[in-house]
Amino acid sequence: MPKYSMSARNYYIVLLLIAAFSIWIRAGFPVYAIAYAIHDDQLFIRMARYLEAGQWLGPYDSLTLAKGMFYPLFIVLAFWTSIPLKIAEQVVYLGASALTAGLVRRQVGDRRLSLVLFAVLAFNPVLWNVSLARVIREGLYVSLSLAVVALVVTIAFPNPDERSHGRCRILFPGFSLGLVSAAFWLTREEGIWLLPALGVVIAIALVEILWPQGALASEGGAFARRSARLKAIALPLALALGVFAATDWLVAGLNYRHYGIFETNEMRSGSFLRAYGALSRIQHNQWRRYIAFPKDVRLRAYAASPAARELAPSLEGPTGDRWLRVTCSQSLAKITPCDEVQAGWSMWEFREAVASAGHYRSGPEAMRFYDTLADQINSACEHGTIQCLLRRSTLSPPFRREYLGETVEAGKVEAKVMFTLGDGQVGSIASIGPPEGIATFADTVGGVDLPDDKGDRKSVV
Repeated sequence: MPKYSMSARNYYIVLLLIAAFSIWIRAGFPVYAIAYAIHDDQLFIRMARYLEAGQWLGPYDSLTLAKGMFYPLFIVLAFWTSIPLKIAEQVVYLGASALTAGLVRRQVGDRRLSLVLFAVLAFNPVLWNVSLARVIREGLYVSLSLAVVALVVTIAFPNPDERSHGRCRILFPGFSLGLVSAAFWLTREEGIWLLPALGVVIAIALVEILWPQGALASEGGAFARRSARLKAIALPLALALGVFAATDWLVAGLNYRHYGIFETNEMRSGSFLRAYGALSRIQHNQWRRYIAFPKDVRLRAYAASPAARELAPSLEGPTGDRWLRVTCSQSLAKITPCDEVQAGWSMWEFREAVASAGHYRSGPEAMRFYDTLADQINSACEHGTIQCLLRRSTLSPPFRREYLGETVEAGKVEAKVMFTLGDGQVGSIASIGPPEGIATFADTVGGVDLPDDKGDRKSVV
């Protein structure tokens, strides 16, 4: 049987037909705009409109550098090409799916199997969930994650027929990986989660090269072949690392030019992480999961740190009250009584309190405040003024043995959510928020689902 049982022409025709049908289905799901989500949907629209106007990410405040800038840039690119945002997201996803299917085609040598994989990915029902009808970065993040893994596998396991090709053919995947991984890193803040998976891929490739099955160490030319294979992996990965670093530094440099801080994202900045970590290391009177800064911790912080005392009017006042209402109404972890802001929202409460205290007039001022707060809390901990855990500089909570069992239980819940698509709601729903805000969404991202006067839905392009 020939290596490829389907002609290349027929393969690409079928692939394009599958892609076109997938896009046609996605076109039936207009955008679900939440025009008052100032920390999510509305923030991305705000950043995108400033980018499109040539004003970088806009005026500096506590939200400007709170999230990655690549998704707003993607919104702008879709706007410039007059492609509705959700269609643009689907096109990128199909590109990542085609890359993955092509990898299987080259490695296995079966175009039909490759098309089956592409069809399964193209009609992934997760993408039709109402949550991904929103203007949120997860719609792009899925594609970037898949593309990063596919490119690393492509580099680690090159097709035997392509190993002797020119240097450009070897380095092009490395350049592509650098750009895609930079986009991935600049989309969300927790991108490090993908490293273990990539490490496993590289480790398997190295084992295959250094300890090949059936090959003797003394076999003629074995060392040269191994060296060539290692170079074929190392060169693209080194180029990817260089492109990634250059892109990351470019964004950090632009932020330094506009806001005075060399950071791509404040949630990763050392100053913010030190301050958040300092507060989270203070011992609780009684540990309660999901609660990062209970009142007893806040009172100890106020007593030990003048900087923390500046936050008290907000944390114990309107800012704390508002975030507590958000926690109690939106949290999936129903904690009774609901009397403390949970960790998913506490970092936003913290940043808003810093802004209310007047420390977000500039980037350097905000970072100085975070450093001062961290120094004061850590000093009090080290002098025994307050009881604390080990020094921390992270958003992750201190590890507790209880998390092991809870992780298993949470995994069961998440598996059910994944396989049932959450609440099972497919498609889009009517947008919510002030009319002028929804109109801004419609102008920026294309088709938006709006309620008409009778409460029925209609799509506005």
